[in-house]
Amino acid sequence: MPQIKENDPKYSDKVSARFVDILNKNLLNYSDELKIIEVIFQKYKFETISDYAKSHDKAYNTVKEKVEKGKIMYIKLGGIIFVCD
Repeated sequence: MPQIKENDPKYSDKVSARFVDILNKNLLNYSDELKIIEVIFQKYKFETISDYAKSHDKAYNTVKEKVEKGKIMYIKLGGIIFVCD
């Protein structure tokens, strides 16, 4: 097997395409998909805007503005915005 360089975009693209293919073909069960979400949330330490503001000693509206301007990474799930550093 060839050596894979860290953060190799070619490898990342292949993994992303394979993951989407697996999801589209329903090859994972519900539990597996939830576990993947959980692992990603733990890795990136996602927090709600409110929790992030509190843990970083910032005003809620300051964090919300950064999200709206694209200055902070976030994901929206079920209408709730989660941010991460």
